[in-house]
Amino acid sequence: MKKLIFILLFSFIIKYISAQDRNIFLNSVVYIESKSDTIIFNLRSHKNDTFRIPGGATGFFIYKNIIIDSAEIVKKYLITNKHCLPIGYKGNDSVTLRVLINKNGGDTLAYKKIDYTDNQGNYKPYVSINKTGSDVAVIDITEFWNKYRIINSSIDYNLIVTDSLLKKWDFNIGDEINIIGYPSSIYNEKNTYPILRQGVISTNPIEKFYFGKEYQKKYDLPEYIDGFLIDASIFPGSSGSMVYYYPPKLPITKGIRGLSSGNVDRTYRKTPFLIGIISGSFQRIEFGYEQSIDLATVYSYKAIKETIDNFIYK
Repeated sequence: MKKLIFILLFSFIIKYISAQDRNIFLNSVVYIESKSDTIIFNLRSHKNDTFRIPGGATGFFIYKNIIIDSAEIVKKYLITNKHCLPIGYKGNDSVTLRVLINKNGGDTLAYKKIDYTDNQGNYKPYVSINKTGSDVAVIDITEFWNKYRIINSSIDYNLIVTDSLLKKWDFNIGDEINIIGYPSSIYNEKNTYPILRQGVISTNPIEKFYFGKEYQKKYDLPEYIDGFLIDASIFPGSSGSMVYYYPPKLPITKGIRGLSSGNVDRTYRKTPFLIGIISGSFQRIEFGYEQSIDLATVYSYKAIKETIDNFIYK
């Protein structure tokens, strides 16, 4: 019964979103700028040099309606990777978000800093790190959002897909997805729009992906990830990018994709949903040089949901 209610609710939200601005997904993505102390061995002086090196990453905004003391409250969250929130040896770590704010009645591009650790290097109470080891971090930015009057879009929590919906829709290996973020930290200086690219699901999005022991050892990988792989070119700056499905302009017919036999009702392809978050990509060493093999890791919708749900409100 609960699954039926969720599916009906999801369908209602999807139809509502589809009728709105198609840019809602684009407008919910944000560029994250961070700076950290990086020690590099200088081959010329044979000494360690410390630099302040700017790094860029991607995140996106999600909102969720929650009930506190019988009152409904809208919570705003920044979703990104854990590795995009590094802890320095001095603590008081922060990132800067490139957002749109309401200033003097108009839209203004602004850079706003948010702290995520205290002076002891501990995460702030409004930061949730995935407890099962997935490379997912969530910051409750509700106060931050209201303080700076941010006007970026945010995605409804209920647009995060589920196992049951993917099975019902036969969404699987070979299906195309969209990736929006800031590869190589490239962005338009005049606005906050991210860069949209496409990829193809390469492994089952519902199941965990297990790495071979030799590959684990060679590339310092975990036994498995709560996620899947996609065929796409991923670069530094793409970390934290949203992976989602958005309906194409061309009509979708029955039984043209997926692993199941026979015709499958694909009317769902008229509607968008969030399926994961980019974490990194794979490289191979050829003749002493690293080369991308255009294969990327995506942590799943389940990892995103459970990290948001770690927050307990009283």
